[in-house]
Amino acid sequence: MRTASLLVMSTRAASLITSCSARTSPSVSSTTMKAHPSWLSYHRDEARTKRLNGAFGRTKADVIDMITKWQVTGCMLQMDGWSDRRNHPHPNVMVSSAIGTVFWKSVYMEGKDKDAAMYFKILDGVMKEIRSNAVIGVVMDNARVCVKVGKMVEAAYPQIFCVGCTAHALDLALKDMYKQLGWLAAVIDAGNAVGKFFTNVDKARALYDKFSLNLKLKRSAVTRFATSHDMLASLHRGRNALEKCIRDTAWMDKMVRANQLAAFREVTFIVLGRDRFWDKVDKAIAVMSLVVELLLLVDGPDATMSKVYFEIDALVKRMYGLDCVTPGEKSDIEDILMHRWSFMRSELHCAAAFIDLEYWCRCEYPDKGIRPSFCT
Repeated sequence: MRTASLLVMSTRAASLITSCSARTSPSVSSTTMKAHPSWLSYHRDEARTKRLNGAFGRTKADVIDMITKWQVTGCMLQMDGWSDRRNHPHPNVMVSSAIGTVFWKSVYMEGKDKDAAMYFKILDGVMKEIRSNAVIGVVMDNARVCVKVGKMVEAAYPQIFCVGCTAHALDLALKDMYKQLGWLAAVIDAGNAVGKFFTNVDKARALYDKFSLNLKLKRSAVTRFATSHDMLASLHRGRNALEKCIRDTAWMDKMVRANQLAAFREVTFIVLGRDRFWDKVDKAIAVMSLVVELLLLVDGPDATMSKVYFEIDALVKRMYGLDCVTPGEKSDIEDILMHRWSFMRSELHCAAAFIDLEYWCRCEYPDKGIRPSFCT
């Protein structure tokens, strides 16, 4: 209330404050006494409307200015879907360019068909709003419906490229690793079992908090496979605290209910290093970290499309340098990464890499893959 403005208060409240101030302050009293008899405090609704109109006018001017700049710099459209608190679907469109990224619009899709035609209609409307000649490409997820939308966009606008989301493709590569690499699936499942037990069992969580010095165990998200790396990394950081819990006198069967006893014993064996669990955690982190680092790079605010071609090659090269992975496992991991890369790669990646100065400075990267794709 200390910083309340008379401009946004109701007339009655403002008049009350003014009269109280006039009694205690001579300057306020003299000012109000000299005012015209018709003077009234500013109406709240009028002040609010003028402020909103002013903000809308400034925003509109900024948008027009950005659209003008996009005619020179070019821009990329990014479309993704999300759900609000009530689980209502909302596809949203963002515009990225050299001058920054802005949120453009969100479309309420409750009760509507979320098919390729609807998504194309949304993108087509945005391109008409900002002029299609300024749009270089469209970035979407790698789902089948998005691929179909991309083909529709390229057919309607031949000068526009449709590109799959690199971060989503890398996340799907981690999913493929989990499905196809048995040793990785085993260590992730074991890590999830440990994290779930220490999160859900009160006494186990309290005992861990006693030894962990504020180190929290993370859980994997169902549809965000990169979070499995974060989960294993949190176990690695909390290893000493977990082992202290297992060796503490309070760690006994009676601390859990009967239906939790099997999980209690399984977690005990895992933390004590059954089947060289901690060695496998280190191995999994070493492999997944390479993918997660690239995922964080492409998911950041900087323009990284021209770097993806180089970084994929560097990722495979670094993976082959890991001593903890067998030659057969390295070949399997490379096949998974190359499958996702071949599905995601577009002519726009090749063109961006071809004109990147780093491409010309790195003699270790031949242009056998980049130049033909760029020229075609």
